[in-house]
Amino acid sequence: MADKLDRIIGDYLTGRLAANIKARELDLRARKPKDNLGIRTQSLGIAPQEIEYLRVEEDELNGVLGKMKRQKEILDMFWDVECSDTKKALLLHYKQRMTWYGVAQEMFVGITTLWRWNKSFKEMIRPYL
Repeated sequence: MADKLDRIIGDYLTGRLAANIKARELDLRARKPKDNLGIRTQSLGIAPQEIEYLRVEEDELNGVLGKMKRQKEILDMFWDVECSDTKKALLLHYKQRMTWYGVAQEMFVGITTLWRWNKSFKEMIRPYL
């Protein structure tokens, strides 16, 4: 059964997490049309560039962008220290969409070993995500 960590690991390994971060930044930097209902509005005295910067900064601190960047940073740290066999197994399963049985045949290891590697990687990152 897939859980939240499976989705996050899959997004990280396929590159979807990095693409989502970039798309979110572009969305926040895009100029939003102002609603003009014929009401005279008072100028805020803030340049449009500053508004864009403040919007991105606010989302990095409290919003979705900050959460995604934190997830990517944590996964980068733990991915670098993981052993090569676990990396290969997770890449085959999450990036190439192979079943665990297919990965076991590809790597010549037991299915329970793969499940143990996957579980240990998830337990290592679970407290931080």
